[in-house]
Amino acid sequence: MTEHLQAAAETPRSSDNIDMTKFVDDLIFICERLNTLLIKETAAIDNRDTSALDDMLEEKEVLCRAYESRGRPLIDNNARLNEVDEAMRTSLRDLVYEIEINMRNNTRRLAIEIEANKRFFDVLADAARDHTPKAGVYSGNGKVSREVVSAPKGIPLSIDQTL
Repeated sequence: MTEHLQAAAETPRSSDNIDMTKFVDDLIFICERLNTLLIKETAAIDNRDTSALDDMLEEKEVLCRAYESRGRPLIDNNARLNEVDEAMRTSLRDLVYEIEINMRNNTRRLAIEIEANKRFFDVLADAARDHTPKAGVYSGNGKVSREVVSAPKGIPLSIDQTL
């Protein structure tokens, strides 16, 4: 992880005494890295490259925490955002929009992959169940039957109460 990202990830104590231009510049840097990572993650999901996804996980966690911690002061005191020039605000807004789109795409792709894998394993489990030998039961003629036969309904039952 770069020094710039580490410095950008540090959460300011209060939004009142921070340099908003630097703050937004750091947030733009974080957003750019996160967006790039989400695009790579989308490609890895599409290619079913689980090793690449594993490699991206730690950086994604750091970037998401930094994104969240940097975004809180803006939510708490968004009036201070007017101290930053319009181009930076527009750039930040566009990046946040792209991040949301890429997160939704990844979420949708992952949900599809999870459902497809679930269905695949359900089919495998059903096939294994169907082809697994089961214990047989004795039929009325004394032969072992593989079919499950239920007991006849309404069998008379007597209880010896002398015991």
